[in-house]
Amino acid sequence: MEKAPEKKPEWSYQGNTSPAHWGSLDADYTTCTNGESQSPVNLREAETKRGSADVQMNYRPTNFTLNNDGHTVLAEPGNANNTLTYEGEEYTLSQFHFHAPSEHLINGEYEDMELHLVHESPEGEIVVTAFMLEEGSGNTFPSSFWNKMPSSETDTPASADNRLNLEELLPFSETNFQYEGSLTTPPCTEGVNWIVYEEPVSVSSDQLADFQQIYDDNHRPVQPLNGREVIKD
Repeated sequence: MEKAPEKKPEWSYQGNTSPAHWGSLDADYTTCTNGESQSPVNLREAETKRGSADVQMNYRPTNFTLNNDGHTVLAEPGNANNTLTYEGEEYTLSQFHFHAPSEHLINGEYEDMELHLVHESPEGEIVVTAFMLEEGSGNTFPSSFWNKMPSSETDTPASADNRLNLEELLPFSETNFQYEGSLTTPPCTEGVNWIVYEEPVSVSSDQLADFQQIYDDNHRPVQPLNGREVIKD
């Protein structure tokens, strides 16, 4: 008889299962406590080294499926047409999701939200591009997408007909921070390459309030840099 997959312990952002306790919840989560290259971090201008990474975006209009996994709202593309080339290697967009407030700090300051675009290579290597979202007069994401965010955890796709062209939505300015870190949720796997864009993009006060009604705090606090090099392009 086939053994059912083992269910991992629940983790959260509050109480006894909050980030301070992640490393003790499961043996697979110990990196959350013991890791030396954890994310997010405080990106300080004074501690950066000038440099440049070869980053090229290749995004196309794509239908995304919206889900709520109990920790965030995430969108998964319906095809593999969205790619990123980082240092000569191609990575495919697997999903994007949101945190409020931001996880990374820039010069000690939080933003209202943070958007993570997760890309994976055929070998399983990960590059995450991160964008700060701030309350403003504009809407980066159309209301036809934002208003379909599921307010509670979903077991099946909540909405699949959400067509976006990320290349048109996100201002890929050349100013960014690059460093090697980790996933910001359990199991906190290290070896993740981060590209954090400095220029924030805008969400309206209504959009910000809508997300905060779903997740008013789903950010992991910043982690020690431990001597890691941060490059600013």
